[in-house]
Amino acid sequence: MGNRPYHIILLQFLIHLFVLLLFFTAQNLPDFPIQWVVQFAGLLCLSLMFSIAALFFQNAVLHSLILFLRTMIFLLLGFPLGTNISIETVLLVSILFDMHMYLPGSVAFVLSILIILLAWSFQRSCLIWDMEQSSPPMSNRLLFLVFGLAVDACLFVLSMYTRKLAKTRNILEHYEISISNLMEANLRLQNSIVTEITQATNNERKRIAQDLHDIIGHSMVNIMMITDSIKDRLDDREGIKAYCDVIHQQASGALSETENSMRRLRNQYDKRKYDSVAIKKLTSIFEKATGVEVLLEFRNAPTTFGEKIDRIVYRCIQEGLTNAFRHGRANRITILYWKHETGEMEITIKDNGKGVKNLNEGIGIWGMRERLSGIGGSITVNPSEFGFFLTLTFPFCTVSDQEVVSDDRVGYC
Repeated sequence: MGNRPYHIILLQFLIHLFVLLLFFTAQNLPDFPIQWVVQFAGLLCLSLMFSIAALFFQNAVLHSLILFLRTMIFLLLGFPLGTNISIETVLLVSILFDMHMYLPGSVAFVLSILIILLAWSFQRSCLIWDMEQSSPPMSNRLLFLVFGLAVDACLFVLSMYTRKLAKTRNILEHYEISISNLMEANLRLQNSIVTEITQATNNERKRIAQDLHDIIGHSMVNIMMITDSIKDRLDDREGIKAYCDVIHQQASGALSETENSMRRLRNQYDKRKYDSVAIKKLTSIFEKATGVEVLLEFRNAPTTFGEKIDRIVYRCIQEGLTNAFRHGRANRITILYWKHETGEMEITIKDNGKGVKNLNEGIGIWGMRERLSGIGGSITVNPSEFGFFLTLTFPFCTVSDQEVVSDDRVGYC
């Protein structure tokens, strides 16, 4: 029921209410017996119920049956009204509207014409409730016919346009879902690659650490054994000299192998950058992949925050872009950097998407919050009906500000 078009229910209710008011306020209607008045009101309510019930079914057979019953009720209501055809005209609009809503365009158009002609042919003199009913004037009958055909043509064009628009919307939604799935797959692939690289690096570090342990341990044991031997030969100067040469060779060899292992360890370290250049590349690829405009302003921010912070900021912006496209369906995203005089860094991610009233934080925002907390930062979420607003804050300073604890001379204070 949540997705049912309430405006259609309201429209049909107002049409049927207007017909009822016309019936009781018409001046040129004959003095019908009370049973016909009751029957008229009952049939009108039944027509409204059928019209509303059709909204709750997706079966074409049920729609056809309901439209057939509504057509019969329409003819029964309009037949005994004599010279007054205003009531029948209003009811005609209601039945034509439902015809074009539930039946294919060309089928609805043809059947609507048949209903109009059938109703028009019934507008003649007849005997109803032992009373002679005159047919409407020919001018009124022609006006009814022309009006009905005009409404049918307009509804036909409108229904075709609506169906085409709905088809286009479905295609766009399919494309958006496909792009979103591709982006998620790409992110998963990137994360998988990073994880594999990290794992491989860790494995290599463990292997090198084991090598260092073996090299240094073996050399130290040899040196200790030689020094023990020297103690027993303190009077043998030549022997001591020979032992010292052996100790020097052991220490030199251990140092050389240690340097080689450390060099291999440095080469295994992940050299991928996450600085401002990487952020620009990320937003550029995102724009090309999604068609979403991204405004990126670094303002007074440095080009890098240090390796650790750069990686956290990169992942947070990556998640923010994905959420804005996937959940917000935004077509414009703004990312602004600003460093306050207090040393606090602030990054805002704002989009013009559909927004949300009540936010249930998912794993994406939770992950961003966890990453930032590791550097003493935080995230502020400001959802609204007109977009989404994220603010990332974290303490930051450089050597020009104050003393920092960081090997690369920048970092969080």
